[in-house]
Amino acid sequence: MTCGVSSTAFGHLFSGGYASGYYGYKWAEVLDADVYEEFKRNGLYDQDTAKRLVDTIYSRGGQIDPMELFKQMMGREPDPSALYRREGLIANDNQEQDPTAAPEYDVDQDAPQYMP
Repeated sequence: MTCGVSSTAFGHLFSGGYASGYYGYKWAEVLDADVYEEFKRNGLYDQDTAKRLVDTIYSRGGQIDPMELFKQMMGREPDPSALYRREGLIANDNQEQDPTAAPEYDVDQDAPQYMP
């Protein structure tokens, strides 16, 4: 079989610089999910939160370092857990666990050990 022909090949993601672009997309999703959680906490139509977003990120983007703008908006650095929660990889702190959900799996402790 020729390498890279099957649909399960991932070589195209990491050759030619695409990996750094993909990372950039994922980081943007972290920022988006984190700011969205701020709106969910304060109310989706909260005027104070919306004004902070406009006064920091929307009105000054491209003029100030993006991390600095994010910190001005949120009062802290980004929390990647916001994306994990949105994607369903970790439970929301304010939601009850789904009793029908599969049990949590600790890769380091629960993974089967294979002998060579």
